[in-house]
Amino acid sequence: MQGDESDDPRLDLITRRWVSVQPAISVFVRSVVASRAEAEDIVQEVALTVVRRRHDYDPDASFYSWARSIAHFQVMNWKRKCARSRLVFDDRVITRIAEVSDTDAGDRYEDYRLALRGCIDRLTGRAADVIRRFYHQEQSAEQIAASLGTTTNTISVTLTRARGALRDCVAARLKSKEAGHGS
Repeated sequence: MQGDESDDPRLDLITRRWVSVQPAISVFVRSVVASRAEAEDIVQEVALTVVRRRHDYDPDASFYSWARSIAHFQVMNWKRKCARSRLVFDDRVITRIAEVSDTDAGDRYEDYRLALRGCIDRLTGRAADVIRRFYHQEQSAEQIAASLGTTTNTISVTLTRARGALRDCVAARLKSKEAGHGS
């Protein structure tokens, strides 16, 4: 590809969507690849392929399904390379795991992500500010403490309490969704 890739709006879209589905893709790959190191290598290959093939992606389609299909093919390629090992699933097993992963893990991950987003949106005051600074602005506890004129310990306690509140909120939202009461 020619030109400056930083001006490619598709690259920005793909990057943002990849970040949101990468954990679920990793779960899928780890479910069929025993070695953590090999699974990480495959996930990196998936990420590279996603970027290389970004112009093939339809922004109106499920990004998770598209990326998971790329992961499926990467796992199949890895399997062919390791064909002599007895610890490698055959093609039918990998395909079945991919099918289950496509409908199950992706949906669960998306439910979790939406629940977490809703819970973050409900945070108020210092907890909301500290979570935003720590996770979205990637500031350290020390940086947050300095900018708010407090101690690092106070920020650590605030983060711990906010994480606990988020964990409880997400669990309640997911339980409510499973019970059929929406989010």
